[in-house]
Amino acid sequence: SDFFFLSTRESNHTLHFCLWDSTISTSGQHLGELLLSDSMVDTKHRDLINTVEVSQVKKGEVLPADAHGTHVAGVVSALRNGEGVVGVIPGLKIRLFPLPLRELKEGPRITGDDILSSLDAIHSVLLAQPPTQEKGNRVVLLSWSLFENDGIDQGYLETLRAKLIQILQHDVAVVVPAGNFEAGRSEQGGRVFPAAWAQELREQRG
Repeated sequence: SDFFFLSTRESNHTLHFCLWDSTISTSGQHLGELLLSDSMVDTKHRDLINTVEVSQVKKGEVLPADAHGTHVAGVVSALRNGEGVVGVIPGLKIRLFPLPLRELKEGPRITGDDILSSLDAIHSVLLAQPPTQEKGNRVVLLSWSLFENDGIDQGYLETLRAKLIQILQHDVAVVVPAGNFEAGRSEQGGRVFPAAWAQELREQRG
């Protein structure tokens, strides 16, 4: 998939545009933190040991590890340990806001309410931990998309957009998928959110 940046401020985010550096041989934890909204990650995977911290979105909900969340975390942060793959920034700290997969008629899916809860949790963490030079860069990765042709309620989209704007008020870059169409889904099938708002939100933030 391609990804859009919703924020492109250059002062603190130069790192975001030159991440893939195979010369990074030590832990990338000092380089910052990724706040990830995705399905549950296998935190015991040998390539992700001590890199993922799970921030519970809903109390009492135990989620099984999922291939998608684990894959995305590995692309970003897999350790340089002589096994498997190496991440974009090996060992970069990931704070995961896990999304449950609900059994719907179309199969396992994340739901709109769970997405909103995840964004609220991310916003709460950003409020509680203002950025400091010691913390380094912070990037928010929303590893999901909503499709216009699925008949998304307009009120829901307005709520989603408002929560994204809240997050963008903090000194973070937000990254969202630009496509990632499933088999059988037409690329001519309408807009993909939140990517469809990318230019608008960039201009609004200035």
